[in-house]
Formats: sequence, C-alpha cells, structure tokens
Amino acid sequence: MSVLTNGGSILAVAKAYWSFLLDCLSPKRKLLRKLRIRWGAPSDKNGFMASRYFDFAHGASFHGWVDDKTWRDLEFQEIFCRMDNTVTPVGSQVLFSRLREYVADSEVLAQRYAIYMQMASNEVLREALQLPLSKLSDESNADLADILFGERRERSPNRAFIRAWSLLSLTSLALLMFSKLSPWWWLVAVFINVGMIFRDASREHRESEAMKHCGTLLNVADELAKMHALYPSLPQLTQLQDEAPQRAVVRKALFWFGLSKVPPFSLAFAVLNFAFLIDLMISVGTIERFF
Repeated sequence: MSVLTNGGSILAVAKAYWSFLLDCLSPKRKLLRKLRIRWGAPSDKNGFMASRYFDFAHGASFHGWVDDKTWRDLEFQEIFCRMDNTVTPVGSQVLFSRLREYVADSEVLAQRYAIYMQMASNEVLREALQLPLSKLSDESNADLADILFGERRERSPNRAFIRAWSLLSLTSLALLMFSKLSPWWWLVAVFINVGMIFRDASREHRESEAMKHCGTLLNVADELAKMHALYPSLPQLTQLQDEAPQRAVVRKALFWFGLSKVPPFSLAFAVLNFAFLIDLMISVGTIERFF
C-alpha cells in the first residue's frame, strides 16, 4: 500500500512538472488553462476603475440608467464584482455599464441574450475571442476610457518651448559627439530635461501610456475583425471589419507611440527621452493631431 501511495505521489509530481514545462514552452496553453479555470467561477476582482466608461457614457443625467442610490441599495456593486470574469479592464467597464443600463427594447434584449448564450455554449468561439483580447489584460488599459471618452485635453501652452528646448538639447548632443564641446554643457541640458519630465510626470505618463495602449487596441480590433467571416452571427465582428479603414488612419497617427512600445526600441526611447525629450515631443505632437 505504501509503495502504491509513493508511486502515486511521484506520478502526480511528474505530471505537475510536465504541465509546468508545457506552460513554459507554450504561453498560449498556459493562458487557455487560466481562462478555462476562471470561466463561470466567482470573480475576485474589486471593481477598480470599472465605472470609468459608465461615468463618461451617462454624463450628468441618469435617464435610462440605474441611479447611484438604487445601485447601492440593491448591492449591485457586490454582484458585479462577483460576476466580473472579463479578460480586460475595458471589458469590466463595459459590463459595469451594461448592468446599469435600462433597456426597454425587447428585440435588443433578445439579440444580446442570443449572443451571450452563444458565448456560453461555444467554447471554441469564446476562447477565439478571449485570446486576442488578453493582450489588453494589463490594468493600465483602464485609462483608455479617459483618452477615448473623457474631456478633451487643452493644448499645452508650453508646446513651442518644449519643441525649441528639445531641438536645443539635440543640437547640444550633436556638438558633443562631433566637436570638442565640454560634456558638462550637455549634462546641464539633461538635468533640465529630467526636471521637465518629472514636473508633470504622473499626468504625462498616464496619457502617454494610454495613447500607446491605443495601438494595441487597434491591433486587437484587427484580429477580431478577421473572424467576421467565420462567425457572421456576431454583428460586432462585422462592424469591426467595416471600420478597418478608420483604424488605419488612427494607426498612422499613433505610429511613433506604437514604435516606442516595441521591446527592442522601448529602452532606446527611454534614453532618448532624457537626452532630448523625445517622448514628450511625441506626446505633444500626437495630442495636437487628435485634439
């Protein structure tokens, strides 16, 4: 009996190590296992920033929406947190908004219910959607609602100075490399750059990161759009396919933001930011193009 018990323990350990090795070799397998464990299980999310999209969607009026008092009295927040097994923070925000929305149109409700049941019963379809969406799983993507639906940021009054100082810093670096200019002059410029970067570090960083995440959002939308032929019953996929030209225009405007997020270039952009404020320059230029 002891031999059988020890043998079973050894086999269980071997299977665990084998599963761990397969997960290391195949991140997709690891992600799928995680998604299958979470599907249908009570969620442990705390609802952080889940209301951001809703706050922008209903504005100052609660007409057509569940008001705050009713939401609190019926403990909908706890219900939401327990059922929120969405893959992304953006999904959490959409689910929160859906739960607070009054829908009187029976046809709309029937269409939504049919889609929900299709997701629940068709594991292949559900996981085909979850895999690309998982690229937006980072919590920082919750800030996308601020960029896309929040108040439009005013143009920086210092943008001309930022451009001029960035050019001066770049010129100082070039003189340092190709002349006998003392490096102390350039270090002074770097010191000033550091001060400018950290002056509005929190706001600038959040906006810059959110703009970078917009590039990932566009890529995920393209992946989902390719599925419209396989699943024509999902109108959302067809809509994404129809919106491909608009995404191409936005992606072009976000090119430098997207490039700065690619791992081989991200370190170089970080160094160049201290050298001549490249990240701040890209941020100012992109925001001006959109807003």
